[in-house]
Amino acid sequence: MQGEINSILDNVIVLVKECIAGNRNTQNRLYHSYATKMMTVCLRYTKSRQDAEEILREGFVKVFTCMHQYKFSGSLEGWIKK
Repeated sequence: MQGEINSILDNVIVLVKECIAGNRNTQNRLYHSYATKMMTVCLRYTKSRQDAEEILREGFVKVFTCMHQYKFSGSLEGWIKK
């Protein structure tokens, strides 16, 4: 169990560092991993799917711009939602 948790944490660390370094493939992977969940959140704030998609895009631009601020405390998904 502990080994599995450490492996997940190691993967998150690598993912975040690759995104900070500007690796487009890793950023694309992160986007596709979380976009569906985040789209659900965006749809709660607007009635228009088009507006929700715009919010989602703007949100991920902010995620990638501010990713260096993620401190690895708490889940990455929770940080992205903020």
